[in-house]
Amino acid sequence: FALTGCKGTNEKRGDEHLKEGRFRNAINSYLEAKKKGSMSDEFYDNFTLALVRAAEIEAKKDLNSDLINGYFEKASVNMPEVKKDEVVEEYVTKLATVGKQQAAQDGIDYNTVINAFAKIDSALATAQARHIAEGTVKAIRTEAENAYVARNLSDAKAESDPVVCEYQLMKLAEMAPENADVKAALNKSRIGTRGYFLI
Repeated sequence: FALTGCKGTNEKRGDEHLKEGRFRNAINSYLEAKKKGSMSDEFYDNFTLALVRAAEIEAKKDLNSDLINGYFEKASVNMPEVKKDEVVEEYVTKLATVGKQQAAQDGIDYNTVINAFAKIDSALATAQARHIAEGTVKAIRTEAENAYVARNLSDAKAESDPVVCEYQLMKLAEMAPENADVKAALNKSRIGTRGYFLI
């Protein structure tokens, strides 16, 4: 992060908090600076770093904290103003990583899974738009898909009701559309349930 340019007191204070790892304090200082309209060219880069790093720390404490979404949403709003590639890279990598961690939790509901993969997809969209860290984010998505499928495929295939089995497989395919194991299981299931859906 940078400390140069014409900065107001609140932005300077935010930079100091960022440098010292006090990310919530940095965020508050940057919000005050923004309110007063006293911002340098580096404002959005440093503000975004504070938000991303605060989200990462919050995820280590509570992976399902609502604060995580708030931090990343605010960082996402800042993205068009971010100038440095390394800030974009840190944002997309950490957003995708938190999504992967959330998707890997045991006993989570399907909405949590959807939101976790939405984080990864949002990171991928930003990475592709900015041409930064695309390969890294794609690899994180593949890891998340594979872990999700490995954890849930056997239960879906073991479902005794063929229609419920197909539904569970379709939910897996929604998150991992190119996974060969899911495709094979879904195709096999569709052959078995074809009679249920013929009119």
